[in-house]
Amino acid sequence: MFYGDQYRWWVGQVVSVLDDPLKLGRCQVRIQGLHSPEIPDRDLPWASVVLPTTQGGVSGTSSTAWLQPGARVVGWFLDGDASQQPIIYGSIPILEGQVQSGGVGPRSNSPNNPGFSGLHGSQGNGGIPLTPNIVPPASLANDTQFQSKFLEMKSKYPGDYFTLPRLYQIIKGESAFNTRALNDDPPPNPPTYAAGLFQFTPRALLDLNSRNGTSHSTSSILSMTAAQQLQVYDEYLTRWNYKGNNHLGMMQAAPAFANRSPDTIVYRINTQAWAGNSGWRDPKPGGPVTVRGINQFYDSK
Repeated sequence: MFYGDQYRWWVGQVVSVLDDPLKLGRCQVRIQGLHSPEIPDRDLPWASVVLPTTQGGVSGTSSTAWLQPGARVVGWFLDGDASQQPIIYGSIPILEGQVQSGGVGPRSNSPNNPGFSGLHGSQGNGGIPLTPNIVPPASLANDTQFQSKFLEMKSKYPGDYFTLPRLYQIIKGESAFNTRALNDDPPPNPPTYAAGLFQFTPRALLDLNSRNGTSHSTSSILSMTAAQQLQVYDEYLTRWNYKGNNHLGMMQAAPAFANRSPDTIVYRINTQAWAGNSGWRDPKPGGPVTVRGINQFYDSK
């Protein structure tokens, strides 16, 4: 319906801004009430984006919309009830801590595996069991590529919080030094499919890919060496303007909140992230997740 009053509005979430097959700057979207979680991302529609009239509107004169994976958007279908030609009209502001705090997580701290992401005999790569690859500090100390990358990052992030012991503390808390760690928690904890030493979530990897033109994925992280995963972590810290003066735990969990006051609420009670991260609550056991609670959790590891 290209003319008339039979508009069909929708609200959805951007899942990809890369690889538009028509090279038109479109965004791939998952529309609420239309696309169930069972539909894989690759089968979702590409939505054109309404741009301001200050853009030329013809080949060679327009610019690309700066929407990011995870953005909540609103639009309508050009073809009405057929619902095959979505148009994005705009984005809806969201509270970062509730929908996309930007963290590598959130990850789960289940009672069975407190402090290292609730890793339960992880499965990945199409259901093939992942053989753990443990690289303890003694092993990393002899990994010249890992140590060289750390020294490069230390000069890049000169603040007091970026040290080798603190980096090891994060790795221990996230993956227990397992480069092939994959978070596929059983119920009631929702799986995040966070991967590797630093537990990169699919959302965080999509964000890096859209900004840097990389092609990171859960599978590629699990196949990387410790030094290669540290390189991706460097990309992540750079993306969030890290200077070395913020707690690495906050950079893992919710980097957008790293410079907020200790009492700042990151995840409210009864949200999914709150339910999956009891160790971050402040006060325990039933308070909200706060900046102070996250910092205390990582300080205790």
